[in-house]
Amino acid sequence: MRILVTWLALTLAMVSVARGQPQPDAERLFADGMRLMSEGSYAAACAAFEQSQRLDVNLSTLMKLATCREKTGQLATAWALFVEAEVLSRDRAAVARYHDAAAQRIAALAPRLSTLTVTVTEPVPDGFALTLDGVALVRSPGNASVPVDGGAHVLAATAPGFRDWSLTVDIAPEGDAQHATVPALEPLTPAAPAPSPSITVPTAALQAAPSPASPRRSVRRTVALGLGAGSVVALGASAVLGWQANTLRDDAAETCTRVRCSMDDSVAATRLHARAQRRALATNISLGVAAASATAAVVLWLTGDDEPRPRRLSIAPQLGNANGLAVAGSF
Repeated sequence: MRILVTWLALTLAMVSVARGQPQPDAERLFADGMRLMSEGSYAAACAAFEQSQRLDVNLSTLMKLATCREKTGQLATAWALFVEAEVLSRDRAAVARYHDAAAQRIAALAPRLSTLTVTVTEPVPDGFALTLDGVALVRSPGNASVPVDGGAHVLAATAPGFRDWSLTVDIAPEGDAQHATVPALEPLTPAAPAPSPSITVPTAALQAAPSPASPRRSVRRTVALGLGAGSVVALGASAVLGWQANTLRDDAAETCTRVRCSMDDSVAATRLHARAQRRALATNISLGVAAASATAAVVLWLTGDDEPRPRRLSIAPQLGNANGLAVAGSF
């Protein structure tokens, strides 16, 4: 099984061209980036271009950010940004110059890229997750090698019930081709229980002294305990459902924003919002069940009386086909 690293999602959204209707803060950051890059302060320039792009998505800023990343030696990141620019400007006459420039930079960078190929040993357990520097890796069939920036990268694999695995891979900034193999994860073995202490019992018959009567729980109090446990479960379910509802609302808001909201984004945001409403309704139902169960448990516990019962224990030797001790009693 091969793993493909997803470095940058290609956002197929409409972007402003030639800095029309500018955002003042974005324009200021763009100007700062141009100045810093002319001074050779590439790291600071990249940070300014990146912040400007967050405030105002723009092909010109994207191209400058890609060029800046290339200057800092982050060839894989620069290549991915140029790919994004090429896709965003494809079949659009107004920004044809960006498309041509991005295509040229993609072709020029391709032979210089360092790549990483990851092989995962089969079988893969349920819940298996693979990350590179904390970013999830997407599985891809075949021998998929992907571009990566130079430096030390931490490859990690996890799965429920298995020991975590990690490996640090050092990759050269340019023209390096590394391969990493993830071994079969080692299962977690439960600790062996401690041996029970041995006790020597004389062969004479033993009769335990009667113990004081202990109260026997009434039926009402037994039911009360069950209802109490049920209320705790319902309360936990309501908390999980409420969290899911809030998360779906946030996803809907991020999917369709004022800056970017295509027809597909609008449909996806509507579906997410509908799912959030269903989760919210389930949350309210779970809260009602928890409250009702807790109230009934309190009433049954307060109205249930404990019933005393005797407790006896006797131990006697047993002889015959199997020698040992016979234990009898009531509890």
